[in-house]
Amino acid sequence: MNVNLISLESSATCSSVALLRYEGGQSRLTEQVSDQANGHAEQLLPMLDQLLGSAGLARTDISGIVFGQGPGGFTGLRIAAGMAQGLGLGLDIPVFPVSSLLALAETVRTGASSGWIVSLLDARMQEVFLASYRESGESELVQVQAPCLISAEQVPLWLAGLGSAEGGLNDASPPTLAQPQVADESAPIILAGSGVQICPELAELPGLRLVADAEPRAAVMAEIGLRAWLAGRFITADQAAPLY
Repeated sequence: MNVNLISLESSATCSSVALLRYEGGQSRLTEQVSDQANGHAEQLLPMLDQLLGSAGLARTDISGIVFGQGPGGFTGLRIAAGMAQGLGLGLDIPVFPVSSLLALAETVRTGASSGWIVSLLDARMQEVFLASYRESGESELVQVQAPCLISAEQVPLWLAGLGSAEGGLNDASPPTLAQPQVADESAPIILAGSGVQICPELAELPGLRLVADAEPRAAVMAEIGLRAWLAGRFITADQAAPLY
């Protein structure tokens, strides 16, 4: 099976495009990243064409399109979803939406069997987009908290509730925050994303590893997309829509 997937991400400050080539059970991944905060619409297509050109491919060689669904910046989400839909309809190929919070969690996952990850993205106005995941021992993270919007000051309270839950969701209890622990690489709960920076109280809580500079990236989304492709979970292009 030969598959060429492209991935478009513009929900955060940076925009990125990735090309994943899957052949004979092996994958090759390349990515272009722009650090410009504005101009996502003008950046994505040139980066895509450069990736395809470097690989000796044309747009007609694309098998499917992965895109950052959000939540995130309103304009950036519309650009990625609109571009995925337009290319998908024009090329008559399917698409696959990936939550930016899931992509964020995937960038920092350690593979530890007991690992928990909380994704936090700055939503402005002292609010954050939040979702949480746990390791399952499989290739996919298990979603524990669906994406939601809460005030930054509520995050420590939410974590306290996470730590005090008995049994948890899906019969899995998250590690408690009540016992003092050293916040280092082995901490049981990882908090990742730009939302960490607007929650300064998090630095005072035990048992956390903070990764404030983590961002959702197209390369990670492409890898998630490949698993979805192999599982037959892509959708038709006319169903592409952002998650605000």
